[in-house]
Amino acid sequence: MPLSRPLLALLLAAGASPGLAAEAGNASPLKITGFASLVLGVNLDGERDQPLAYNPDIDCPCTVTNWTYNGIYEGRSVSAAPDSKAGVQFNYAPLRDLDFTVQLISRGSDPKPALEWAFASYQLSDRVSLSLGRMRLPIYYYSDFHDVGFAYPWITPPGEVYGWEVNNYNGGSLRFRDTLADGELTLRVFGGNEKVKDSGYYETFSVDRIDVRWKHIAGADLEWQRDWLTVRLGHVMADGESTDTAAGITTPEDIRTTSLAVNGDFGALFFLSEVGFLTRKFTADGYSVDSPSFSIGGGYRFADNWTAFLNYAWYRDNSTDPAFEYFRFSSSSATLRYDINKKSDVKLQYSVHDDDSFDYTGNSQLLRVAYDIVF
Repeated sequence: MPLSRPLLALLLAAGASPGLAAEAGNASPLKITGFASLVLGVNLDGERDQPLAYNPDIDCPCTVTNWTYNGIYEGRSVSAAPDSKAGVQFNYAPLRDLDFTVQLISRGSDPKPALEWAFASYQLSDRVSLSLGRMRLPIYYYSDFHDVGFAYPWITPPGEVYGWEVNNYNGGSLRFRDTLADGELTLRVFGGNEKVKDSGYYETFSVDRIDVRWKHIAGADLEWQRDWLTVRLGHVMADGESTDTAAGITTPEDIRTTSLAVNGDFGALFFLSEVGFLTRKFTADGYSVDSPSFSIGGGYRFADNWTAFLNYAWYRDNSTDPAFEYFRFSSSSATLRYDINKKSDVKLQYSVHDDDSFDYTGNSQLLRVAYDIVF
């Protein structure tokens, strides 16, 4: 289970973070930050003992934890590839109201460093800002910081909700900030386009290279936070298409998704919940697929540095085409987290994955341990 050289280099950069901060200097317009997660996992059990029917290159028993980048634990060997990652972010602010952001990430499942963020932001007023460039597509609550393992209680957010063929977009966003009912209100509207070559998402379904394009992306999200409560509502739509490069077949689809997150933090006790509803209309074939999903979990912080967290997540496909080969998953997980300090932690997570899909992975049990750091 050796790590790739690019990922190893970024992990080492995380350990050398004080030197990076010293070079940048407190008064410098350049700020360097980053994050890393080293994750080891193994399938303890699984009912499928033959390769995937959709992609025989994937050995089973198998558990998918990152759909976007084809993060799959295969067989019964310990692996660091599916969920390990490291990122470095550069923020440059030459003027008071203008700053530039660039973020590079290397993943165990996709070692070549990828440009995840590359945008400019301008503060139009105290309450309004404009951003242009390459940014994360804010489909769900954790989308903006989905890669930062230190930011949430799981080792990775549940794949039943967080699993997309597109993760970023090239375009613009306008953000408004205000107060409402003694709480902080943020409204963001955005739009753009994205193209993904050789989609990691579709590698779990096909041995052929699948390219993905989302055009005319448009959406908005509204978040309100007051005291212990945070509520977020989001909606995204796009004209999508996937192209099987070997067969030369392009499948167009109309994509719509709506999400609602309600989170509460009472100090020692907290809960996290999110509901998603995705609709794909396959315009050439005349049928549609509705895919509701949800995740709900509760945690308890104790003995200063410890957190225990239980979670349940669920996903279903429902199609107007009776021949559609549907996917239906759910998972239950228990996570124990220890905060080493204010910038790093270790986690242990055991999860049971139930698969009621049409001939897919089958049920499995997965054990993972992770080390997360931000710098």
